[in-house]
Amino acid sequence: MIANVLLQRAATATAALAYLAIVTAWVYGGVERQRDALEWSWLQGWRPLLAVVFLHAALGLAVGRPWALALPLGAVLIAVPAADFPGGYPEVPVWVWLGFTLAWAGVPALLGGIVLGAAVRRRGDRAPSAA
Repeated sequence: MIANVLLQRAATATAALAYLAIVTAWVYGGVERQRDALEWSWLQGWRPLLAVVFLHAALGLAVGRPWALALPLGAVLIAVPAADFPGGYPEVPVWVWLGFTLAWAGVPALLGGIVLGAAVRRRGDRAPSAA
């Protein structure tokens, strides 16, 4: 039983760290390294929004705790030192765009993942054991 609790906590911490690593890689690898790239028209499309929603829903399912709602704030803080987007579009710093996107798309998806994960765990706890 103690091993299960430790394993669950390790998986939760791993999911949280993986989320922050993905955000860091995107901010500093996908934005900063391509400063001279002119083709950022994909930012205007639906793919980044779908990626944000999927990432946050999966994070909510994996962590399943209300404290996970603080992780998007950590993502925004990670992006503060980053410069503006290459090519000047959008005309805001990366952290402002990220914060806005997470506020209306990421956090609701994260909350939905947390609620769904809690419901699945609760249902799994009620299931009769096969033993």
